Amino acid sequence: MPDDETRRFAAAFKALGDPTRQTILVMLDGRPHHVNEIVEQCDLSQPTISRHLAVLKNAGLVRDERQGQKVIYHLMPDAVISCCGGFVSRLACCGHDPQIIMIDKADTVCEVGGSSPHAIVSGAGGR
Repeated sequence: MPDDETRRFAAAFKALGDPTRQTILVMLDGRPHHVNEIVEQCDLSQPTISRHLAVLKNAGLVRDERQGQKVIYHLMPDAVISCCGGFVSRLACCGHDPQIIMIDKADTVCEVGGSSPHAIVSGAGGR
């Protein structure tokens, strides 16, 4: 039976498995957005975007904040790093190093630590 951490990874990777949700996370990485901004950028209906945001929120990758009638969504970068890095650190090829991934703020390359020679490319600007 999967442990709690494995279930957390599964929920996050399921959330990350959808191209629209990936687009939303990239948008939120720049700054928080309200739902209408996300709807405009993604060119999808508000109910569809709300469902995508609910999946991301349930996976712990975003949080919401009510400001009057607007709901503002924020990326939870520590959760993203913890999930992705935590999963990768379980792999023998990555040396089981809990500090396996260091995110480059320029979003170009994630450097892999430990004894592994592998590199993980991140974002559209990756090499």
